[in-house]
Amino acid sequence: MRLIYLIFFCFFSLTGYTQNNPIITKVSASWCSNCGLWGWDFMEALKEEFSSGPALPLGVHDSGDLQNETAVWWSQNLNAIGQPRFYINNEAISVGSGNWTSLVEPTVSSAEALALSDEVQLAFSSIAVDEENIDVSIDIESMPVMSNTIFLGVYVYENNVINFQSQQGPDAIHPNILRTAMTDNIVGIPVTSLGLSNFNVELDPTWKLEELGVLAVLWEEQTSGYTMLGSKFISQISGLSSNENILNSADFTFSDHESALLITTEEEETYQLQLTDMQGRLITSAVFNKEIHLSKNILSTGMYILSLKADNKVLTQQIFVR
Repeated sequence: MRLIYLIFFCFFSLTGYTQNNPIITKVSASWCSNCGLWGWDFMEALKEEFSSGPALPLGVHDSGDLQNETAVWWSQNLNAIGQPRFYINNEAISVGSGNWTSLVEPTVSSAEALALSDEVQLAFSSIAVDEENIDVSIDIESMPVMSNTIFLGVYVYENNVINFQSQQGPDAIHPNILRTAMTDNIVGIPVTSLGLSNFNVELDPTWKLEELGVLAVLWEEQTSGYTMLGSKFISQISGLSSNENILNSADFTFSDHESALLITTEEEETYQLQLTDMQGRLITSAVFNKEIHLSKNILSTGMYILSLKADNKVLTQQIFVR
């Protein structure tokens, strides 16, 4: 039986869905000692800080066991020389063994500020996953008028990759490893207008399906490379709704209020609700009819996975709570 996951993102009226997701790149190599020492500690600290968004700490191995063509291109586009090197979007972070602890908070603040930019608004319209392929539809909802060519690139990354890392040993757990581009041209496809674009890539059988995420980046071509204008990611794509027995997302209204997240429906059903964080930890569960208020006393700002069930039907969405 062919297992297919199909996710439709109708982002309702929730303020914050248009938030950008800045990328914090760690250029690394499995043989690199500093990558497994202070570089490892800095990356782990950022991973913890951004466990609920808005930024994506991305492992880009341009050498060693986890090297791939896309990672090499990404590193070269950043003009990275040596490892480890860290960047927030295209800007280098001047971090080293002596100052990494003091740079965690400023890096978080910079990423949160970048996330509020509304010049570029990207949305995942749909994602379909089976054992062989990933199909993605990206909707460009807004972008600035530029004199240079703009490209839309879509990439697959894998979280919790177990692999050797110098100073960490043979079973180090690497977060968010950049795996491949979903286009022949790694930078993506040229775009001249708003709207939907579709992407497809064949899955590598060595990847863990349950750990895969997808990253979309809007690039501006420059003389010496490509600059990130905006980006959006979604993690754990296989953990979202199956295309069999899906609840209709149009039957629900989601509203993000100052003190609570409100979910309402006109359907005569009893729904089971579960809200988990991006690490799969249960935040709350409930049963409701017609409407439910989720108090923000239990919610910090960030990304969550919301699951609604009725009988044998399910709807699972990633949501951003202000």
